[in-house]
Amino acid sequence: MNVYLSYSHSDAALAWKVADSLRKEGFQVWDDREMQPGKNWAEAMGNALRESEAMVILLTTAWLQSPHAQRDLEYALSERKFKGRLIPVVAGDIPIEEVPWVLREISHIQLLNLPDLKTNSEGLIRIGEVLNAVA
Repeated sequence: MNVYLSYSHSDAALAWKVADSLRKEGFQVWDDREMQPGKNWAEAMGNALRESEAMVILLTTAWLQSPHAQRDLEYALSERKFKGRLIPVVAGDIPIEEVPWVLREISHIQLLNLPDLKTNSEGLIRIGEVLNAVA
């Protein structure tokens, strides 16, 4: 399954850890390490979104403040192919009230609350388990 990983660039180290974990489980994951110098960033992201069959969102304080991340969410919510395959991961000490209401209220969205994701390999495994369940 092709997975698009939505994250803030300030959380790149965490995102790459998640991506590497998912790749070990057999998922094809797009992250910005795939960008070649001089390549059109917007085009590459658009292609990655179109080719993806699921999206994992790393909800951090930085992601919540990023307009690019919000566009990822809007795209995922508008695409039928992501129904049941949009996996928001609360990574950190974000109060549930700060999670976008749509991610808390839509019944087909599986919200993972993993505040210790940075150090807990079980959290990384849980993301893969949820993706496997919706594959």
